[in-house]
Amino acid sequence: QRNPDSILVAVLDGRVVGNVLIIEDGWGPLLFRLAVSQSFRERGIGTKLLEEAENKLKEKGYKEVHILVGESESELKEYYAKRGYEEGNLYRWMSKEF
Repeated sequence: QRNPDSILVAVLDGRVVGNVLIIEDGWGPLLFRLAVSQSFRERGIGTKLLEEAENKLKEKGYKEVHILVGESESELKEYYAKRGYEEGNLYRWMSKEF
């Protein structure tokens, strides 16, 4: 109910082949889990999802967007860098088991 357009889904021939989640919180908008099915990669689907998410955020008045990329994910870092993303601060993910 809070953000009904927060999940973008790519559908090809009736099959879901990709998605991205837009999270809007106090730190600014975050794109999360941009994913394209392995057999549908290298077709521009991920880039289209990324652009569509960015456009939605621009329409809402945001001036920037964030995305989390694992430090060892060199291909992903290169992918986003080619699309204008710059590396930001490095944070350590922490967790706790119950």
